[in-house]
Amino acid sequence: MSDVEEPRRRNAAATRESLLVATRTLLAEHGAHVTTRDIAAEAGVNQALINRYFGSKENLFVEAVQTSNNPVAEFLASAPLDEVSDGILHSVLEAGRAGGGLTSQLIGVLDSDTVNEVIRSTVEKTFTETLGNRLAGPDRRLRAELINALVVGITVMRDRIGSPELAAADVDDIARYVRRMVAPLLEEPD
Repeated sequence: MSDVEEPRRRNAAATRESLLVATRTLLAEHGAHVTTRDIAAEAGVNQALINRYFGSKENLFVEAVQTSNNPVAEFLASAPLDEVSDGILHSVLEAGRAGGGLTSQLIGVLDSDTVNEVIRSTVEKTFTETLGNRLAGPDRRLRAELINALVVGITVMRDRIGSPELAAADVDDIARYVRRMVAPLLEEPD
């Protein structure tokens, strides 16, 4: 038997997944200012593995966002329409507060055309199609995107900008107002 230690074998799938999880976490916490060094440290791997597995930091960001769990899409597909505004708002704000959530991840990386395309695609699948197809009447896809814009705007003002009243407000209090703003968008226009 040899006294030479065999090199430890890397589990590529586990390493890729740990890099994706670390990226999602750090994007939600710090936005686009996250470095590959930060991501590798969070994942507990060598920084060079980011290029090996993803080709670039931007590709890693894109894959992290694209493969992120999106419970809002499932909710929009099945929830009664009169519960949509409260459900979206609660899930997005609670995920944002916990340092996660698709919206928090997306907000941090708006400086890339590739990432912006991923955002457009995600919005289109989640809101424009899923919710828009459930609404009746004209401009249903536009109304679905307006609901998304409202929720994203609230999330940015509350969690990223730290607007004092929104940041201090209880989610249920915010939801009460949002419900009134969203109600006309959920109804079929005259």
